[in-house]
Amino acid sequence: MKKILVIEDNAIIVRILQQRMPNLEFSIAVHPAESVTKATEEKPDLILLDLMLPERSGFDILRDLQEKKETKKIPIIVMSALGSEEDIERATKLGALDYIVKGMESIDTVVEKLKKVLGEELIKKSPTSHRQISQKTKLTKKETDTGRKKKVLFVEDDLFLVHAYQDILEEDRSILVWIAQDGDEAIAYLKKQPPDLVLLDLLLPGKSGFEVLAAIRKHPVWKSVPVIILSNLGQPQDVEKAMKLGVTDYIIKANTKISDVAARIEKFLT
Repeated sequence: MKKILVIEDNAIIVRILQQRMPNLEFSIAVHPAESVTKATEEKPDLILLDLMLPERSGFDILRDLQEKKETKKIPIIVMSALGSEEDIERATKLGALDYIVKGMESIDTVVEKLKKVLGEELIKKSPTSHRQISQKTKLTKKETDTGRKKKVLFVEDDLFLVHAYQDILEEDRSILVWIAQDGDEAIAYLKKQPPDLVLLDLLLPGKSGFEVLAAIRKHPVWKSVPVIILSNLGQPQDVEKAMKLGVTDYIIKANTKISDVAARIEKFLT
């Protein structure tokens, strides 16, 4: 079995990768201090490396991995929220095989890049066929004529998370996922056709999730739609603010498996 060493402190990303690629073995290094040691001892077939890590930069780890005789030949793909041309060029010069910008590339793109390194047959095929995300918020006939399927509007700007959640929610469930990547697009979807439930991030381009939630609760038609916050903002004041605005449920992304999120969504759809 092929092994991937993931040097990453975001638990939800690791869970998504494990869920999507169950036929690969994953080893995880959360702390930079253990990453080079793990790579040396385990000799994985591929390393996925975040650059924004606690205590030490991923650039330093990349350099160390390339300088060590035991690890210099291991393919390394950087997967980071840092996406400037300078960051990509720097990582490439240090020996990165490829570069994935978090939030800008879908999980399908990540899988395709892994296939090039590990082999086509090693990666589990996506269980759903994703529609292209509309920037004009037009609902097609297929999207509106869905029989008994429940409609969930997922408001999230991270494409990696969007497609991961869409896979789980649409597989073996009578759920259709509509996707809005910012607050304005979410409002536009609501005006076209109110969904059965809204799954809402708080940190969005343009209107914040709090503003979207407030707009939903003030609208005479939308106010009864269940709204579940799915965010990494988990401070008591954030939760309290959402509760005062009328949120139905509040879920911390990093602390909750996607399957558990799906179960909580289904509870409010029945």
